[in-house]
Order: sequence, then structure tokens, then C-alpha cells
Amino acid sequence: MIPPVRGKGILGVLAGLTLASCSSPSNFACSEDTQCVSGGVSGFCEDAGYCSFPDPSCPSGRRYGNAAPDLLAQTCVDRSGSSGMVDTGAMASTSTSTTVTPSSEASSDATTSSTTAPATTDPTTSTSTSSTSSAESSSESTGVTEPCPTTADADTVALYRFDSDEAFLDDVGTVDGVWRDGIPTLVPGPLGCGLAVQFAGGLDALVPHDAVFDLSEGSIDFWLRAPADPMPMGVISRDALDQVFDGHLTAWYVEGRIVVRNQSTMLSQTICSDGALPAETWVHVGINFGPPGLELYIDGEAQDGVGEVFIGMSPTNCVDEDLVTVGIAGNTNPLIVGASLSMSMKGMIDEVLPLEDGALDELRVSSVRRDF
Repeated sequence: MIPPVRGKGILGVLAGLTLASCSSPSNFACSEDTQCVSGGVSGFCEDAGYCSFPDPSCPSGRRYGNAAPDLLAQTCVDRSGSSGMVDTGAMASTSTSTTVTPSSEASSDATTSSTTAPATTDPTTSTSTSSTSSAESSSESTGVTEPCPTTADADTVALYRFDSDEAFLDDVGTVDGVWRDGIPTLVPGPLGCGLAVQFAGGLDALVPHDAVFDLSEGSIDFWLRAPADPMPMGVISRDALDQVFDGHLTAWYVEGRIVVRNQSTMLSQTICSDGALPAETWVHVGINFGPPGLELYIDGEAQDGVGEVFIGMSPTNCVDEDLVTVGIAGNTNPLIVGASLSMSMKGMIDEVLPLEDGALDELRVSSVRRDF
């Protein structure tokens, strides 16, 4: 299994396939993608006949594994199809700044990189990042110009990157969680974001309450690959049955739509996405809470869907006149990821509505409302 890590950039080194082949004892030649699997990570059989694996530090998003010949091993895949290699002499430092504007899987943000030190190509911890000139030249053929758009900044309270199948780690270092009821399945995440987790078999992650989540205003955003099944499922939740305390918040996937509810002891505000999400496609979901009220964004577009959805036995109206402005302050329930606590008694974890066959990545909790 992949050891717990607190960031991206090691994904391309998981390619240690050592099966015997007709090429040499240390090389493995492939003929189809299904042959390229290492440590639970699925790779790609490139035109050169060798396996590559996801690596967001490469302009193409892929890096050849150790089982490729010496001239290819641990080099970025050239998606232009010319030689199967990139100019490793152009690789530079990992000093990178990114403008954060999450959008759809195929979109990109501006990225700048400095070239103050040579790249690192250690066979166990490769962290090389292309320079601006290398990324710009490759973008003409690949369209990939930046790393994952979700980053930690001074306003980030917690960031869960879904990189490990052993631990649910907060990349900011504040509040780690635990996986429950299963072993995560690691899958390729949104473009540039490395790995994500596919939920199945009742799997969820539980993050205990912490004072850093006592936010009267702020935001939560994440990437979701929606399942094909439209049955009600929880996505994230800090909630409980009844409104004994302020600050309940849950996001569901219901009838193909995202439904978000924020509650105080007296009021409840619900927002639905305008329509059904595309199944098996990564979308970015942004939620603002606190004054002046709840907001929902899908791929940067504000949502204000109408109609009713059935989460339980009774319908939930997507149009609430109430504006809940308490944020998630006053709520001491844990955060559950990949499920819902909205029907659980306070202090209990049951009735979780697991996110079956859906995938999540880059869950960020922030102390400010964001311009998604």
C-alpha cells in the first residue's frame, strides 16, 4: 500500500513493476493499460511500449516507471508522440505559485515557476517540476499548463488530498481523520491533482470535531466524480438529527444533483444544483456559508436550482426563503466524508447514506468565503 503522505508529487514513482519480460530482466514491456498496475495505482501503456503512471509534476501528467528502459525510466511522457521523452535538462525547481480558480476537469489556471535549482529524480521520491518554458512549450500539444488548482493558503483551515489508502491526512497539519468500514481504492483524480479515492462498500472517513471548524463564515470545496446511481448519498456532513445546535451542514448527491443544507436552531436553508451532474466526470463543488447566506457553485457557476428532491421519506424544497447566516459555528459534530450524519442522533454515527461508487478529491475547509 502507499505510505501516508501530506502532499502531491510522488505519484510517478509508484511504477516499480519487475515482472520478467522479453526485453530484459529489469524492464517490463506492455501492450495494454491493464498490465500497468503498481501499488494499487492504475497506469497507462504508452506508445513506446512501457508503463507510465500519474504524476502531476509532469506537463503531460504522466511519468514512465522504473521498469522502463534507462532512457525512459522516471522521465515525463511526451504526449506529442515524437520520442516518448521530454527534455530533462529543462526540468527545474519545485518553487511554484498558482492562481486558485477551480473549474472543470479540462480547464487550466495561470502558473509560474522559478528555475533556481536542478530537478530531483531520486528513484524513490521523484519531485521534479517543469519550468515555465517547458510547461508552455508542452501546453501547445497537451493543453496542460498547471498543477492541481486546489492549494493551501493562509485562509485554509484543513486540506484533505486523498493520497493515501492508509490514513486520512490533513495537508495543513491540523486535524487528521480515519478511514472507516473499508479500504480506500485509489484512482486518478482531476487533471493535475494526482490520486483520488473511490468510495465503495460503505467506506467513509471520519474527522473529529476541532475548534478550527468553529467558523461563523467560510467555505468548503471539493472535487466530485458522481456515480451513475441517482439514489440519495451523503458527500460531506457535520450534522445530526434535530436542530439542537447551530451550524449543521450537509451536502448530498440526490437524483443526480448536489443538494446543500445549512441550519441554525431556528432556520434551515437549502440550495440545489441547477441540474444533474455528468456521471463519472470530475466537477468542482464550492460552498460558501455565513453572512449573507449559503451559496453553492458547480465548476465556478452559481447554482439556484428549483423543484424538490427526496432525501428521506418527505420532499426537500430546493427554494428556501430563509437565509442561514451562522455558518458552521456552534456545531460540535464530527465531519464525515463520503456519507451523511443528517439522520443520526447527536453523538452517534449511523444512517450514513454512503457515497457508493463516487470519488472525491481535494477537500478544503477555509475560514473565508471564496470566489469560486
